[in-house]
Amino acid sequence: MIVMNNIRNGISKYGITGLLIVFYLFLLPIQFRTPFGIRFAPADLLFIMLFVVTITKLQIRKYTFSIWHALLLVSFLIATLNGVLSSGILTRYVLIQKDVGLVVLFSLFFIFCQFITNWERMRWVLTYLIGCITFHTLLAILFFITSQLTGITFTWVNSFTGRLSGMLIDPNAFGGLLVVIFTIHITSLYSKNPLFSKRMAYTVTYTLLVGIILTFSRSAWLALSIVLLIQALRNPIYILRIAFISTISLVAIILIAGSDYLQEIIWLATRSSQIDTRLTIIKTGLNLFNESPLFGIGLGAITEKYHIIIHNTPVWILVEFGLIGFTIFLLFLANILWRGAIAFRLTKKGNKPLIYGLMLAFIAMAGLSLGIEALYQRHWWIVMACINSAFMIEIYKKEGRE
Repeated sequence: MIVMNNIRNGISKYGITGLLIVFYLFLLPIQFRTPFGIRFAPADLLFIMLFVVTITKLQIRKYTFSIWHALLLVSFLIATLNGVLSSGILTRYVLIQKDVGLVVLFSLFFIFCQFITNWERMRWVLTYLIGCITFHTLLAILFFITSQLTGITFTWVNSFTGRLSGMLIDPNAFGGLLVVIFTIHITSLYSKNPLFSKRMAYTVTYTLLVGIILTFSRSAWLALSIVLLIQALRNPIYILRIAFISTISLVAIILIAGSDYLQEIIWLATRSSQIDTRLTIIKTGLNLFNESPLFGIGLGAITEKYHIIIHNTPVWILVEFGLIGFTIFLLFLANILWRGAIAFRLTKKGNKPLIYGLMLAFIAMAGLSLGIEALYQRHWWIVMACINSAFMIEIYKKEGRE
């Protein structure tokens, strides 16, 4: 009820832009397979509408972009040209999914930076984002339990047997999304100014944690472990609480699904063949890196040559962009964290947990990038935009430009 009231109040206050952002965030974790070999995301339609509304009021605020955005774009253009020169063709995969995809992500970053101009808007966006993903997670869990009890499969939700993926198709991507949302939420939960009431907050906590467990995404588990380790350094009680909830969750899952599911859990958690395959792919990529260490082998070259994707973002960047592109990528990420650190230092105490949670979610995604292709995950760019917006809010205050 509180979440719905926040949505209604926000829409009445922020007009058509607020309404489109509400629908965009609600549709964020939904994708459908198409006969053309690509996935259709309904949120992209809302993105187009958001972009049109935003561009008609075009006013690029100072500090929205940094030099590292420009250099990252240049590195993509160089890598694309490098790939075309080596293969002789510009594939649809490189042009649409990689190059145009990056422009879309930059535009998404721009839209949220344009909208979040104060802390009230920041809290409104994060409250709705967390509530929306929690709803999708709860829905996915209910379908998961139904499938386990009845044996009925639902092809449009949880598409991998025995793993939670919601309507995002990929359990690893869904797990990463849940870790990001869980991180932002948990850092606010014990602050003096939480995003949710206590009852709602614990419902969100339990739902998201169960969801992360049921994705059986070891990349997401790694990202969550990084978050919990950092949190434990600040407050060790976090580990005990999460461990207790996780244990209770696993016991409940086994009791509901039956003892046979225990063997499936063990297999999903320990499947070594996938690890061996990914290590082989990474080894292949690093061997190719030795052929052209400075500028890389070109964007999309490893997919074109070997029909594989490196499920490790830093290694992918290193192989196809070379040391120069890899350095630009790292400095781009470092600049986001640097801006977050400045915002954390300048802001009032009540806002610090939000910035801290966003920075921790950003670090979690960096950890997740070791196991999946994370750069094109839209929620990571929303987190970046929120961090950058916090920086702009505080810098504008300091400059007297509120």
